[in-house]
Amino acid sequence: MSIEGALDHQKPAIQAVVESFRDPGQMRTQESQALAAIRDPGDNLPGLLDTDIYVNPPLPDREVILRNIQRIQADNHLPISPCLGKEEELGEAVCLDVEMETGTGKTYVYLRTMVDLYHAYGWDHFILSVPTVAIRQGVLASLRDTKEHFYRDCKSARIQVFAYSAEQNVTVTKAFCGKPRPGEIHLLLVNIQKFNKLKDKKNIIHLPHERLGGLSASACIAKTRPVVILDEPQNQGGDETLAGLGIFAPQVVLHYSATHAKHHELVYRLGAGAALEQNLVKRIVVLPLETRQDVSFSGVPYVRNCSVKKGKSYTLR
Repeated sequence: MSIEGALDHQKPAIQAVVESFRDPGQMRTQESQALAAIRDPGDNLPGLLDTDIYVNPPLPDREVILRNIQRIQADNHLPISPCLGKEEELGEAVCLDVEMETGTGKTYVYLRTMVDLYHAYGWDHFILSVPTVAIRQGVLASLRDTKEHFYRDCKSARIQVFAYSAEQNVTVTKAFCGKPRPGEIHLLLVNIQKFNKLKDKKNIIHLPHERLGGLSASACIAKTRPVVILDEPQNQGGDETLAGLGIFAPQVVLHYSATHAKHHELVYRLGAGAALEQNLVKRIVVLPLETRQDVSFSGVPYVRNCSVKKGKSYTLR
């Protein structure tokens, strides 16, 4: 599949997230942030061998982020957030919502947002949580389809995916936490089933390991201060998922869905009506049914082995 780039309706969604973290007083670029993404001196542990833990550069002040979000909300005709909300389980993490109707390219939007955040601020450690194996496979397919496009059109950007599993706990952790190559973004892909088990302190991800310098995998991952992306968060277990996410100490949590069950700072909305007006989704016509009541039948009408015939009207048998 050939990917040419973001479509007109996708560009504002990408820009809204990226611009939320712009600091006018400190213009950051990926190149200037390379020196900021250094390891914690305490991370040079014998068990890590030649692998250090590299940290995402920090966020601007919360006041700066709030002003950015309020400006973006005003430009996009969205409700204005009076303050930055907090999720108790996530500490100081900034939580943003992007609302996009199903079928409008949400997966491409958050993958491209990762790339643009990397180039803008030097953030190169991300975690993506998906609710089902089917969506996970779809994401992997999208990564394959966009690989050439990101490298060609986005300053040689590459997304290196690490799929977390208990069997590969140490190997995946060391690879994810290590220093990315120039142009490389590290993405840890986790299914929601894993997240809902992470709060269990007996889980292997919490157990210290000599190959991690006596740290646990969760502690190593948390030191990267990752950006977390939730695909369809309403299908990911609610507060139970937040408890699992909190162990990774994310700086930012991005929620992508058509139907958010829990609301945070909304920076972009492409609803069903707007998607239809822009011919991004197909119109669905719902036909009313007229039943002819049989006085000898007292049950509930139902349809079985039906056929539809079109004449002056539709007949359902």
